[in-house]
Amino acid sequence: MTREAAISLDTFHQSVRLLAGGVCIAATAVDGERLGLTVTAVCSLSIDPPTLIVCVNRAAGAHDGMRATRRVSVNFLAADHVQLAE
Repeated sequence: MTREAAISLDTFHQSVRLLAGGVCIAATAVDGERLGLTVTAVCSLSIDPPTLIVCVNRAAGAHDGMRATRRVSVNFLAADHVQLAE
């Protein structure tokens, strides 16, 4: 799942330094339908290119769509975004 980064290396580096064990939403879209799930297993794989690892259970509803599109967004949630993760 590689493609040109839409984030600067410095921004990516600063962002993953702040991720201590947060909650994220990983999402994709298949034929216009949004698929996503709450994830806590996220970590940086490399800085250049900026790459994250997201662990998704094969039984998760979004798993097959993520594999099919090979494109996944990862959104880091702040404490006041708890309702999004539920």
